[in-house]
Amino acid sequence: PSRWRAVLALACPRCRRGPIYRSFLTPHRECPCCGLVFLREPGYDIGSYYFSYALGIASGLPLAIALLPLDLPALLYMGLLALQIGLVSPFLVRWSRAIWYHFDQAFDPR
Repeated sequence: PSRWRAVLALACPRCRRGPIYRSFLTPHRECPCCGLVFLREPGYDIGSYYFSYALGIASGLPLAIALLPLDLPALLYMGLLALQIGLVSPFLVRWSRAIWYHFDQAFDPR
């Protein structure tokens, strides 16, 4: 499969078959199919924070724009945005980590 299909499937960046996650938020230490080590060293996942930040903005922006014409009080406006980001954050963590693994594998294959 293509790299983007593998990202969407949360599959290994090397073989694109093995799952990255063994449970909802817990990644495998290594790919069950090809043995690629996902968690190479302490702090390795910090790179995924940049992708998580970008995905958070991308997911909150449509709601922020949709709420603007309603002229809501600032506290309610920010509360609704915080609620939306809070609800999608667990999913963003999964996707950002998968994107990071694929990004890193593309530039530093192991």
